[in-house]
Amino acid sequence: MKNDPTVVEDRSLTRREQQVTRLAALGRSDSIIGYTLGLSKSTVQTHLQRAITKMNVGSRIELIELANSTDFA
Repeated sequence: MKNDPTVVEDRSLTRREQQVTRLAALGRSDSIIGYTLGLSKSTVQTHLQRAITKMNVGSRIELIELANSTDFA
């Protein structure tokens, strides 16, 4: 049996990734985002990194620019 080369990945953000991204777009630090959502700073960083990967951007700044320019999350 042959594998289908056109595997579609789910690139949508989870609810938590959306929350973290929105707060980052408001200029909140990782520590403040964590405090607000009851998460550790490293968990916030993990959610942001996953959002960066899923949205196919190269940095937090690009993710924030995308979040501010569109309604992706």
